[in-house]
Amino acid sequence: MKSLAGRLLSVERNAKLWCATYSVTGQGRFSLADMATLGIGHPKGINSGLNEGNILTAERQFNSGASYVYYLSTTPQEMGQFATFPKEKTIRSLTIKKDSPVQQVNLSTDLFVSDQVKVSMGEFNRSGFKLQLSDVSETSGKFH
Repeated sequence: MKSLAGRLLSVERNAKLWCATYSVTGQGRFSLADMATLGIGHPKGINSGLNEGNILTAERQFNSGASYVYYLSTTPQEMGQFATFPKEKTIRSLTIKKDSPVQQVNLSTDLFVSDQVKVSMGEFNRSGFKLQLSDVSETSGKFH
């Protein structure tokens, strides 16, 4: 088997990667570009320092200009603790799109959303963390 060290999986601008509950693994690097979308279905979300969640590569880069979608029936689902660049603890948009109104996504750290938060189905629980918003759009579901 060839070593995956040095390899790069890049989700480019305007591209979308829907992970479902599967993990992206390997000794290479994962990079989520500005204006890209990452669909997260793993119960542990995504993490930069912990070896759990949808992205488990040796290096992980999550862009603050990307969109993050938490979906599927996983409940409760943690967003995870992930570092973003170039702006730390910032993402462009957050979408909660669960399969049922009673399924929950929990915020795992303080976060600023520069564009939009949309809860189309399910509950979004801040879990005591601070969520700063520039725009909030709720179509259905609960946000607390």
